[in-house]
Amino acid sequence: MLLSSRQDRSRGVGVRVGLAFVVAGGVGLAAVSVGARADGRAKNRISYPVDAILEVRLAEAKRHEARAEWEQALAVYKDILEANATADPNEGNRVTPVAPGRHVGVSGWVRGRLRVLPKEARVVYRKTSDAWVTDRIQKALLTDDPAPQLDAIYEDCFLATDAPRALERAGDLDFAEGEIAAALDRYWRLLRQHRDPTGRENIVRAKAAVCCALIGRVDRLRKLLDEIRLFDPEARLDLDGRIVRGEDLLLQAIAVEAERARTGETAERGALGTAGGAVGRAIELGIHLWDQAAAGRVVPGRTPRNPQAFGLGPIGGARASNISPHYPVVAEGRLALAAADKLAIYDLASGKPLFRNGLDVRPTVHYEETNDRVIYGGTSHRGVFSAPFVQRVANEEYWRGIPIKVKIPVRKLVGFDGRTWKRLWDHSETLEETPLQVASFPTPPAARRGTLYASAFLVRGFVQSWVAAFDARTGEPKWMTWLCSGQVEQTMFGEHAIEPLCSPVVAGNDTVFHVTSFGAVVALEARTGRIKWMTEYEQIEVQAAQGYYPRERDIGWRNCPPVLVESDDGTGSVLVITPLDSNFYYGLDAERGAVIWKEHRDDLQYLVGAADGKVVLAGNRMVVARDARTGKRVWESDLKDLPYARTEVVSGRGVIAGRDAVIPLRHRLLSVEVETGSVSALSNTFNGHSNGGNVFAWGDQVLIAAPSRIHVYENRAATKGKSGKDGDERDQEKRKPSRRKF
Repeated sequence: MLLSSRQDRSRGVGVRVGLAFVVAGGVGLAAVSVGARADGRAKNRISYPVDAILEVRLAEAKRHEARAEWEQALAVYKDILEANATADPNEGNRVTPVAPGRHVGVSGWVRGRLRVLPKEARVVYRKTSDAWVTDRIQKALLTDDPAPQLDAIYEDCFLATDAPRALERAGDLDFAEGEIAAALDRYWRLLRQHRDPTGRENIVRAKAAVCCALIGRVDRLRKLLDEIRLFDPEARLDLDGRIVRGEDLLLQAIAVEAERARTGETAERGALGTAGGAVGRAIELGIHLWDQAAAGRVVPGRTPRNPQAFGLGPIGGARASNISPHYPVVAEGRLALAAADKLAIYDLASGKPLFRNGLDVRPTVHYEETNDRVIYGGTSHRGVFSAPFVQRVANEEYWRGIPIKVKIPVRKLVGFDGRTWKRLWDHSETLEETPLQVASFPTPPAARRGTLYASAFLVRGFVQSWVAAFDARTGEPKWMTWLCSGQVEQTMFGEHAIEPLCSPVVAGNDTVFHVTSFGAVVALEARTGRIKWMTEYEQIEVQAAQGYYPRERDIGWRNCPPVLVESDDGTGSVLVITPLDSNFYYGLDAERGAVIWKEHRDDLQYLVGAADGKVVLAGNRMVVARDARTGKRVWESDLKDLPYARTEVVSGRGVIAGRDAVIPLRHRLLSVEVETGSVSALSNTFNGHSNGGNVFAWGDQVLIAAPSRIHVYENRAATKGKSGKDGDERDQEKRKPSRRKF
């Protein structure tokens, strides 16, 4: 089905008549374009993958339900789920509307209908489907990677008698492979979604409790022990005939949590941090160790030399900016720093460069960055470092000084061995003859269980938003999913006037979340790439060119990934998003995609992270904390009342460190207690640089990625107590920066 679209000149966008059809890799998939809000206000056009034929089948099943014709209704649902389970991701990647501005994946819609079936329909389901489900389970167990398939069988067929046992088995397989967090996720879902999941409820609780102890999930373990005490006041767990006291597991979990808080170890070693935007351990800024231009130790306060090394200067061009685009990554004791066409590697302890002039990833490309919304960073996962680099640049064209085309870079991911730094794969080569052959990947990927998840855009008239999954070791694609299509500013000649906005994804245990920058946020199944749900948000409207020149939107947010605030109390997780193309930020139900709360951006620019059920944002002269579940403002720290307020503004992305939010200003770091909003100074002045920078912490070091260079400081909070010493004994009192209340 081909649908035409028209943009009305009265909305200030210009007139463009053409096909809104977007080839998404599957027969029967059409892009349904939405061009006006329910309340009549103008908005940018968004196109979704909707199948009209499938809509007819869903309506047919609902009619059977209304007549209590359970076998016929269940037969339709079974056919849809079975077809989607075996289809190519994009062929099975269809959505259906459930509310204004909300779509869900068809598989998710069917699962939702099955969950509300009455008792008599469930009896029919088991009678007609138990044998089919058991056969699917047996076939899954014979595959190379059965755990994800068993999980999918549970989601599709949870009403079947054997379905709960399939999910428990998937958790057991994860546990055997050392994927403790994934195993806990499966056990936890089983306990929350089934009153008595397998007739072995306390056995599942015992398995979940062991997982909590091994990875330091203290809050979840306490909740499990409270449930176990309803049956056994002493909270004893039977682990294959061995009786273990719950209190002993709790002590182990507390010890693991404390160690991880000290070292900051996370499953994902990416520049963008964890899904919660946290580093785990506290930060206390110590002495200045080295900067990116000088190997070895430098004298604190001395201005570093050669600040433009490896092209690490501030954003240039017409949109000059002092915002740092750099997000360094630490792996194997080395700091990796990506630029447009080069990769610099430093020894983290000494600052000595591994390669004198860096690695020339793209020797034939020389690109001066002009996009202040780009992120230069990467991800280190299972021994592989991966990052985007400019592959080619579309040539600019002018007619009598009037822009026809602007420079738009195409960026591709490249993977390196994290020890030898030899190139393992390059998407300039491995994506040939795929739907994303000419796509651009402007942001670092997220990583889970040997898989990289990356966002991309593809220009085909409209701009398509994609997410793809790749094998971390080989770079080979596992799935590629087209999500929606939208529009960006245009020149008076109808060409794109900016590099399309693109935000990084966040990966949970079984879900990948992406803010498309085209008016929708999407959740996808991590295993298959199929859309779970898609929810619209309010965009900044794209305006037509003014005279000879394009009118760019006033983008207030900096490019930050979403934050997933997990819940252990049964209320569900919350996804907090700050879309680049919106003046609002949102809290959404992570499972269903429903908007829980919405707030205007005001002067905020950065989504810092979450801790203790609160999400922290910062910008200009303001730091704000909101309750993630309700959106209620918990506290606000107005920096205007602090000393030096005239010269100090938020000047980079901060981080959640321990129980504090560490926020970079132009000349100092601030520590804001997440619980109360109490503000402390971590340093009076930065040593040898100003203009702030993005803050990171690994092990014993704190990294500040300033607009022109990288600075490394001692983290005294990490070194305290080591080897019986209170931090570094080298002239401690003279060099220790102050930490004082304002």
